[in-house]
Amino acid sequence: MADFNDAQRQATKEAGKLAGLNILRVINEPTAAALAYGRISSNWKSRAAVEESKVVVYDLGGGTFDVSIVAIEDGVYEVLATSGDTHLGGEDFDMRLKGLLGDAGDLLTKSELENAKKTLSKEDSATIGTTLVTREAFEFANKDLFEKTLDAVGKALKDAGVKKQDIDEVCLCFIFIFRY
Repeated sequence: MADFNDAQRQATKEAGKLAGLNILRVINEPTAAALAYGRISSNWKSRAAVEESKVVVYDLGGGTFDVSIVAIEDGVYEVLATSGDTHLGGEDFDMRLKGLLGDAGDLLTKSELENAKKTLSKEDSATIGTTLVTREAFEFANKDLFEKTLDAVGKALKDAGVKKQDIDEVCLCFIFIFRY
């Protein structure tokens, strides 16, 4: 929702009203994540009681990328800036990983690709099917995508009037799917 325009935000509020809800405000996913993280993080709670904290909330979802710069002071959250890319997400990294695997990549499920990316985030290599992929090869294949996320972070920092050294924490967002 970081890139929703006013008409889309208003339509979302109207849909909520039709459902019998009292919509006070529409916020984007990284802001919602910052709120949730702030409620459970003892680091934020103790620091926010003493001084202002500035946090980068980095949300690289399946199909979109959002980043927010959030200031927290005395329990008050202020979104200083947002940025992102609605055409960049985890699926782009999946496609690059498939490319590294050649024809074998086409046979992998989304779950297998996700597991391979998780392994490569903490190990130097991963065996995917019968193919060994190194983190270095994965990073090289995705260099331009990583740089796009950093460009959006830089834009958000600039829009917020904040320097990198002013950031106290970075909150990485992950999507969890629950089945009931």
